[in-house]
Amino acid sequence: MHRSTRWRKFRQMILTRNPMCARITNGQRCTRPAVIVHHLKDPVKFPWLQFVHTNVVPLCREDHPNTPGTPHWREGVDFVKTIGFGEQP
Repeated sequence: MHRSTRWRKFRQMILTRNPMCARITNGQRCTRPAVIVHHLKDPVKFPWLQFVHTNVVPLCREDHPNTPGTPHWREGVDFVKTIGFGEQP
């Protein structure tokens, strides 16, 4: 999955359009650069969501959880909305 050309291009698009970590903790957005594209819903269980920008969150290493997904995270509470292809930042 994470070695495919499609994934590398998708990951690069997400990180280019969302260069900062999107994690919100205690009402504050992280100020570190994003380096990981994290799936909200596990791509093994939900493969059709692997390349859907609303299912990923750009994160820094420090904020990346050691889980295959975080479906309980809520936009605007736990993370800032991910900007996808064709959307305005």
